[in-house]
Amino acid sequence: MRISPSFTLLAILAVTPLSGWAAPNIYPQRVKETVYVPHGWVENGEPSPDHNIVLRIGLPQPNFAILEKHLYEVSDPSHYRYGAHLSKEETESLVAPNQESIDAVNEWLESHGIKESDIIRSPAKDWVTLTIPISLAEKMLGTKYNIWRHTSGDELVRTTSYSLPENLHEHVDVIQPTTMFGRFRRDRSTISWPKDLEVAPLQNLATQPNKNADSTPIVVDPSCNSTITIRCLQQLYNAVGYVPKKNNNNSIGITGSQPSYL
Repeated sequence: MRISPSFTLLAILAVTPLSGWAAPNIYPQRVKETVYVPHGWVENGEPSPDHNIVLRIGLPQPNFAILEKHLYEVSDPSHYRYGAHLSKEETESLVAPNQESIDAVNEWLESHGIKESDIIRSPAKDWVTLTIPISLAEKMLGTKYNIWRHTSGDELVRTTSYSLPENLHEHVDVIQPTTMFGRFRRDRSTISWPKDLEVAPLQNLATQPNKNADSTPIVVDPSCNSTITIRCLQQLYNAVGYVPKKNNNNSIGITGSQPSYL
């Protein structure tokens, strides 16, 4: 009896484990999210397939309602748990996803050749971060990324729709950047020291009567109508020239609630 070479090869493959090989995801993809293009954005070309994108995968937090309950209790002065705040570890345990969700996402990532060493997990394991080429992200999410330009001149690499295997929908809350066109920027501080501003001429100073009839009127610089400075606070609270009596122990707290300071 003669055995063909092809039969021999199939027999070897059947009994030999393929190291580093992950079974492909057998579940069909289904749309996870679709959005309309926000006002002011227009498509402006395609990114390079080799362009890296940092994907953040958010897993469900099944115990979030319990965390919210704790928050209300420790924040209520009439509750017996008032002020008994949770520790970092206790908080993380309440936002942690189910192990089933972690395993499902791990299997999906492995099927695309992404190893544990390629990802970063948040302490509670509810967020997974990975940096991959656009071409791989498009394959994983069944989508096409484009470059979008805003009327302000800003550009983003985004898509208007992405898909996931059906079995992953209940194990993934969100993946970004995908359909979110928002931009996060640091706001410039509006607090300035007096030396940063031009001092208004004396004839432009506004005089406001003090509520205390026995005290001298409060003189407030008109520039305080647009920009609050330390000098403005001193003038508004009639504290110009005040010298603390105990320099070692005194402190001052200012809360900013736009557009007012308290």
